[in-house]
Amino acid sequence: MPHAWREHPVALLVQALANVGPVRRKGPNMKTGGDRSCACSHQIFRPANAIPMKVFSLHSSVWLPQPLRKVFPFFSEARNLEELTPRWLSFEVLTPEPLGMAEGVKIDYRLRLRGLPIRWQSEITKWDPPGLFVDEQRRGPYRIWIHEHRFREEGGKTLAEDFVSYALPGGWLADRLVVRRDLRKIFEYRRERLRKIFASVPDTREST
Repeated sequence: MPHAWREHPVALLVQALANVGPVRRKGPNMKTGGDRSCACSHQIFRPANAIPMKVFSLHSSVWLPQPLRKVFPFFSEARNLEELTPRWLSFEVLTPEPLGMAEGVKIDYRLRLRGLPIRWQSEITKWDPPGLFVDEQRRGPYRIWIHEHRFREEGGKTLAEDFVSYALPGGWLADRLVVRRDLRKIFEYRRERLRKIFASVPDTREST
């Protein structure tokens, strides 16, 4: 672990929270804008002497006023992810061209999260165009990050959906204090950018 990261206040908080055990919570899903996020996560159980890992979920969706044949090619270009990421993350794709999308392809990124430089590597674990693809973190800040992208056409429009499952050091407390809020902002920006890119019309819908 880099020395700068170990001494950063956010890192110290994460390290401290990492020792907090998971807490099961009951109640309705929290809903904000086009996100649907579940505070009632499921558990991934590891060996008997390990703390169960709490996995959270987030769902975001937006209707785009273009048919699927025009929408999916945009998502099949990995570098377009820079267009969908807020500037405050300083996100950059590092993998050189040519960068084709296919199952097994690994993509390297660089970003800054709350001032911390982070390297991220994801792998395309499922590639089923034009309706579905999945990327999973292989190196990065999360213990688990699985991002499922789904697309469905209806009446000449396309529903673009994101289903994210993630686990992190600090569990529910770190999620409540920092991570959930940041993810909502990131996906809100993503929906806004997609609307502009595909020239959204007034009756564009979101799932909640």
